[in-house]
Amino acid sequence: MKKLNIFTFTLLFISCSLIGGNMNRDESIKYYHLKSIITGETNNKIRTLDFTGLDDPITNDDLKYIIFLPEVEAIHLSDCKKITDEGLKYLSGLEKLEILNLPNTKITDAGLKHLKNLKSLRDLDLYNTNVTDKGIQELASIESLRMLLLHGTKV
Repeated sequence: MKKLNIFTFTLLFISCSLIGGNMNRDESIKYYHLKSIITGETNNKIRTLDFTGLDDPITNDDLKYIIFLPEVEAIHLSDCKKITDEGLKYLSGLEKLEILNLPNTKITDAGLKHLKNLKSLRDLDLYNTNVTDKGIQELASIESLRMLLLHGTKV
């Protein structure tokens, strides 16, 4: 399990307060580094964000800074039970996103509409979410999609 100590949390809180919610790319990277979410980085390009296993539960608000990281190729949100359809809207502009893991989240059919423009998406894990056949139709336009995990859904 990844842990945030009180010093890290205080720094995170102060830095977010100082910028008043108006983050840029550098501040977004610092935010995700402080939470130990960035797991893949090459030449200052963030490739992988892993939100799983954090002691401090990730919420939809934690995803809003992803817009400053358009180069992200993989996002892991396994067991992030506070992630809902609302959070997926922050991922809709990630043109290079290839892998998205959403098992055991609160995702439903309504959230899948935010994914339909992810033209590079190759692997999507929806294990144990509340998606149905109707929602899966939103993904039909993603020609790059090669793996779709639906075990434990209503499909």
